[in-house]
Amino acid sequence: MRAQGFVYAGMVNGETLRTLLKELRGQVAYFLWDLATMRTGKGLPDDLRDNGIAFNDHCEIRWQRIGNDQFRVLALSDEAAELPPLQQVQGEWTVETDECPIRLVPLKVSQFCPPFERYPIVDSDKARLRCRVFYREGIAIFISPREVLPDE
Repeated sequence: MRAQGFVYAGMVNGETLRTLLKELRGQVAYFLWDLATMRTGKGLPDDLRDNGIAFNDHCEIRWQRIGNDQFRVLALSDEAAELPPLQQVQGEWTVETDECPIRLVPLKVSQFCPPFERYPIVDSDKARLRCRVFYREGIAIFISPREVLPDE
């Protein structure tokens, strides 16, 4: 079953990005990376890497550094939101309301050597993500994480 989804995009500076991230309430997880490092955690990130995502159970914010203090930002939300200066992306956006669990790579697998040892929230080397699939005009465009779950 599908419901209306909301997608916002824009260019912002680091201070504005931090303000947008503060809009994420409840249990927040993040993944940050640049060419040399990757970091995971819970709560709001204390620094902004070149790329990152932070999410809670109803919204994900993605960013990519474009300049010294400029970021391209995308917000994928299950609810309408006021996220100035982001603008709503045109089109008919829907989101799959059924759960879409994705199993993450176990961190102890030798072929995969990430620079972190534990997934956030579950504090384990194994995890799953509960995700939402966003569609534009009926075509799947984004898979958006909503929650980090233990991998049973």
